[in-house]
Amino acid sequence: MIPRQRRGMWTSKVRQKKSFSVPRKPRTQNEDFSAALLPVTCGAVKGVLHKEKFKQGIFVKSIQSEDGDWYTPTEFEILGGFGRSKNWKLSLRCYNWPLKSLIQMQNSDKCEVCRNGGTLFFCDTCSRAFHEECHIPTVEAEITPWSCIFCRIQSLGSQQSLPESEVLQRQMVAQEQLKCEFVLLSIYCCSESSFFSKIPYYYYFRETPVGVKKMMWLDLIKKKLRERDYSHVEGFVQDMRLIFHNHRTTFKDPKFGQMGLGLESEFEKNFKEVFAIQDSNGNS
Repeated sequence: MIPRQRRGMWTSKVRQKKSFSVPRKPRTQNEDFSAALLPVTCGAVKGVLHKEKFKQGIFVKSIQSEDGDWYTPTEFEILGGFGRSKNWKLSLRCYNWPLKSLIQMQNSDKCEVCRNGGTLFFCDTCSRAFHEECHIPTVEAEITPWSCIFCRIQSLGSQQSLPESEVLQRQMVAQEQLKCEFVLLSIYCCSESSFFSKIPYYYYFRETPVGVKKMMWLDLIKKKLRERDYSHVEGFVQDMRLIFHNHRTTFKDPKFGQMGLGLESEFEKNFKEVFAIQDSNGNS
């Protein structure tokens, strides 16, 4: 995993690492890398890369072979006889360019969470980029290759749908921790989250506002997740819902109230999707 600064300088907190330079060769008029479908090869095997599927992660079958079969990048690498390489970014080529160089050229110059530039760490599985502290959990710079939480969540696959009451009682094992981190990160990706991330303004009041029993904010929940303070999923969900409860209690202005309702709705939707919560009719 390689952090990149806005001006194109490649550095690493652990070690210096050179960037992968795109070979200098003339491009032909037929090389349209912006197309939705791109021709790819691996050895003698040919196929078509579907970019929209590819953006969903390396576990999605995004390459269609000449025979019409679908493959993940790793499977296509094996099909082409380069399975031992275990480096599909170099084994697979488009217009004779390694996919690695194309991915780096198209990688975002903005953090997936805060949408700002600066020193970014790129996921080795997809094209997303993050600031070290914006990603949840904090980016581990020494891990190579490194996969972001979006890709790790996707790798979990489908799960059995359960009533919310059962999900809340689950112990915070590694998989449940990952899901909670992803739900929280999804909220940070919303622009409204900045209003709820820091200590509430009424924290500094001499008297706590009526209806507020306990202060809560997103950065505190993030800290509690990092320090493994939650023993069960319920603790995380209660703290998230507490933020929105406090907001409704203290903000009667429709403008600010609507902001909280929108983010609360986003949280509830993400929570139910990520944890496969059954609805009241028993459907997921």
